[in-house]
Amino acid sequence: MFARPGADPQSLRETLDELELGQKVVVLVDGKAEGASPVSELIRQSWDLGPVVRRYRTFLNRFQLLLSSIDQGAPLTGERAFVVQTLLIDSFRRITLHDPRLPLSLLPADWPGNTAYELCRHLYRRTYRLVRNHVLPRFTDDTSSAQVPAEILRRFGGL
Repeated sequence: MFARPGADPQSLRETLDELELGQKVVVLVDGKAEGASPVSELIRQSWDLGPVVRRYRTFLNRFQLLLSSIDQGAPLTGERAFVVQTLLIDSFRRITLHDPRLPLSLLPADWPGNTAYELCRHLYRRTYRLVRNHVLPRFTDDTSSAQVPAEILRRFGGL
């Protein structure tokens, strides 16, 4: 992004045309886009969101099935919860590395990213205490006074 108050729009347009960037750059003058493709078209040209959508949907299918299994009474020990949480976060992070994190208003109407986030958040919170009780004894003798770092407690809006 380049911002310059009082820039000469005509000079900028000539430079962009000379560099053949006229349709790939959004120029805002007084807060209004000028002479560019619609933002939705620029997004389509700039990001291939298809693979990200497919990854999110795969994530949702896989972990929704797991959540349903847990809801139906599948045994969840501390060790299993630790495995679930590890795979959950690893899978989610792998997707978000490719997600451009555009504002929701610029994404396709059926964007699955927010639903995937909510599922990840729910499963993380659901497994948190089991994981904590499984992991802490391996690092301290006194689990009753062990302090969990504040950044962990703030994950997903607070545990």
